Amino acid sequence: MRKRVEIVTDWVLSGFNIQNVIFSDEKTFNFDGPDNFMSWENISQEYIIKRNKRQMGGGSLMIHGMVAYNGCIFLSVVRERIRVYVEHLKKTFSTLKERYTQYIFQQDNALAHTSKLVHEFFVK
Repeated sequence: MRKRVEIVTDWVLSGFNIQNVIFSDEKTFNFDGPDNFMSWENISQEYIIKRNKRQMGGGSLMIHGMVAYNGCIFLSVVRERIRVYVEHLKKTFSTLKERYTQYIFQQDNALAHTSKLVHEFFVK
């Protein structure tokens, strides 16, 4: 997070037009229990961490979001996760082309973003 703040600060100080940047990220929500495999439990006025183990796969849902400088937020559901991420990007980019003439698509280094297929998509 600190590195991201440094990069954006450098952009702003160098006169870079941050209005052309669209930030992108995603979050997976698990249906069968809390994220990070733990929850808090109150036992006799003291809180303890309870480690939860998932017994059965309850499924999950990934939400992909983008935030633009002008406040526009685009949210979409990614059903198959990494397998169809490139197809999702194609649809997303067609929406962006309708609304923006120029933009920079900013994403993090998650595995889905750095895969060979995704890299080839951006190079084309």
